[in-house]
Amino acid sequence: SEIWLWGKEDVSSTLGSKLSPTKIVWKVGLIFRSITVWGVTSCITGCFIRVAITCAAVLVFPFALLAHRCGVPFVPLHLLCQSYPWIGSQIDALRRNNAPTAPLLQALLIFLAIQSFSYVSCNLTWRLMVYRKSAPEGYE
Repeated sequence: SEIWLWGKEDVSSTLGSKLSPTKIVWKVGLIFRSITVWGVTSCITGCFIRVAITCAAVLVFPFALLAHRCGVPFVPLHLLCQSYPWIGSQIDALRRNNAPTAPLLQALLIFLAIQSFSYVSCNLTWRLMVYRKSAPEGYE
């Protein structure tokens, strides 16, 4: 047997029956919950997009460093460091001190992967909490 978030009375109560104070309170609550869920989902998405845009620049640096080591003409590293100062300044400092840049790039890539996983997990959790069952059995 299938279990849905809404019952038969919820669907039939909105079809052609008189509006009572209880129904008005229920509908206002439904609207409030919908707006709240939309707001939380939008905030989570906004945070993820900011982090993803900031960290996605780290994907360019390993290719630039590899091309630089192989002697392949690529975007000069100093231009990349100027274009992405939140990563470039750290890479410049490491290179000036002859320290390896791989641990920094590795940490930023892992951070991006964790953020992506967190985002997908939050969206899945919200979908299950809010919609619980949104498709018939055997359809998913």
